[in-house]
Amino acid sequence: VRAESFFHLGRVHHVRGNLAGARQFYSESAKNAPAFLLAHYGLGLMHANAGERAAAVDVLSRVAKAYPSAPEPLRVLARLHLDGGAGADRAEAERVLDRLVALDPEDADGWCLLAHVRMQGAGKGAAGAVGD
Repeated sequence: VRAESFFHLGRVHHVRGNLAGARQFYSESAKNAPAFLLAHYGLGLMHANAGERAAAVDVLSRVAKAYPSAPEPLRVLARLHLDGGAGADRAEAERVLDRLVALDPEDADGWCLLAHVRMQGAGKGAAGAVGD
């Protein structure tokens, strides 16, 4: 009950735009109930918002693994990987987006991001072929 209360306080602060307060309560919720993954999801969002990409990816990957049928962590993970910019990050973004659109075929944003990633990959391959 205590962890859920902290989580709900975190949500209130999150919705009101007080991200420091939200982070504090999500963190406290996660400490009180490590298996309460909604708190971890909120904490992952706070890491992402603070530009702490590695921490956000770590937390949200654990949430996605624990809840493979939840599209929300996959959406955030895909964007984090796309923001990483490196080839390995783009490949991971594509893998995450493949999972997302398989899970939620109506997710137009997911399809657009997946097409964008694949077009960039195709463009690099074509440019390399022309240069050979």
